[in-house]
Amino acid sequence: MAIGLLSSVGSIGAVSIPTAVGWLADKINLEIITMMIPLAVAMVMLHRSLVKYAPVEVDIAA
Repeated sequence: MAIGLLSSVGSIGAVSIPTAVGWLADKINLEIITMMIPLAVAMVMLHRSLVKYAPVEVDIAA
């Protein structure tokens, strides 16, 4: 159940961020799209830090 919940939350984030930026670009101007570059950098840094500190499980039976 937890995996399904986390997957749903991730999907909501994946849909809402580009939608919000597109809506802002439509209402304000296209210069708001440059906001995506720091967001992408932050997401890469967060991913690298999570992978770095993730526990590693080794399955010896396989």
